[in-house]
Amino acid sequence: MRSNKRYLPEEIELERKVSEFKEKQSLLADCELELADIRSKLFQFEQMYIKRIGCLYVELDQLQAQFYYAESLRNPEDPDINLKFRTSKENAEKSKSEYDNKIDKSETGYTEPSNELKSLYRKLAKDFHPDLVLNEKEKERRSQIMRRVNEVYAKGDLELLGW
Repeated sequence: MRSNKRYLPEEIELERKVSEFKEKQSLLADCELELADIRSKLFQFEQMYIKRIGCLYVELDQLQAQFYYAESLRNPEDPDINLKFRTSKENAEKSKSEYDNKIDKSETGYTEPSNELKSLYRKLAKDFHPDLVLNEKEKERRSQIMRRVNEVYAKGDLELLGW
């Protein structure tokens, strides 16, 4: 609140710019929160997709390998069939390994983050967003912090965010 003191035009402009900056900072934090929500939902969807569809691709590759194995037993002298069997067996093993590596053993159903988690995320985004500084070293440090905050938010772990 202003007193009866007369302000210079530069002071008035500075006050306006500071107010505008705070509004933009708040808007940026809101956008970051929305983006983090979208990323979290996408991660959850990918996990669900891998669990439901990935296993079917693994099964398909295994069936194809079994088919070519049976063909190679019927035609042991055919080099093309033997090559297809070896290739399909390798593909089946590779897809099974990739599936096992990608699958997240935790529950994959998306749960909406709590208001407390969203509020904490928003505060951290306002405090540490890299676009709010000009110094390159500080920008990189803040980028690393925000990457970690985004990862933790996607997992929905409030305790990991509240350092």
